[in-house]
Amino acid sequence: MLEKNKIWITRTITFTIIALIVLVIYANDWHQLLTIEELRVHRDELKLYAENNFLLALSVFVMTYIVVTALSIPGATIMTLAGGAIFGRGVGFVSILISAAIGATLAMIVSRYLLGTWVQSKFSKKLQTVNEGIEKNGAYYLFAMQLVPVIPFFIINLTMGLTKLSPWKFFTISLFGLAPGCFIFVNAGAELGTVNNFDDIISLRLILSLVLLGIMPLLLKFLLNYFKPNKN
Repeated sequence: MLEKNKIWITRTITFTIIALIVLVIYANDWHQLLTIEELRVHRDELKLYAENNFLLALSVFVMTYIVVTALSIPGATIMTLAGGAIFGRGVGFVSILISAAIGATLAMIVSRYLLGTWVQSKFSKKLQTVNEGIEKNGAYYLFAMQLVPVIPFFIINLTMGLTKLSPWKFFTISLFGLAPGCFIFVNAGAELGTVNNFDDIISLRLILSLVLLGIMPLLLKFLLNYFKPNKN
């Protein structure tokens, strides 16, 4: 009983800290600074500062990106554009991809820590099939969901936190699943002068292409299993 109380107290403190951070950000309207217009206005001075203080600027950017992603704070998309605008395609893409994967993994771990154990214990029988499916096909489902830009990442992280998918496997798959989207937005950030809104970046054709790319591994696995010779 004492151990359960300690767990709940720790979870409550963790949740409270996260809520306070988000509250401070919104109370000070800091989230409103993360817009394409603000980025375009301050791009040159940010780029100049990064050129003169490369390691410091990159370190601060990476840590901020990880925190924003881990806490599911709105602004990761603008920060991805900023990474391309400030650091260029190469450094921007690599640093953002790794930061996004780390942040997503931390968000998944937090979700599992705050909710996953409780959900698994309360609905263990109902989740048995889900856990078995994740164990067998989790990599394919996660890759497909991360590749499709219409599914909010915080929902993916929350959902996967309720399963038994290992953090290391989640991180590894995320590096591949997040790569196309990261590249698209980093490249758009590098060409910020031609971007006025998100419609200039994401089109219906692009979304459909990513959806098809995302379901290809699932379709391929289904076909391989379907046409696999019967051992009996």
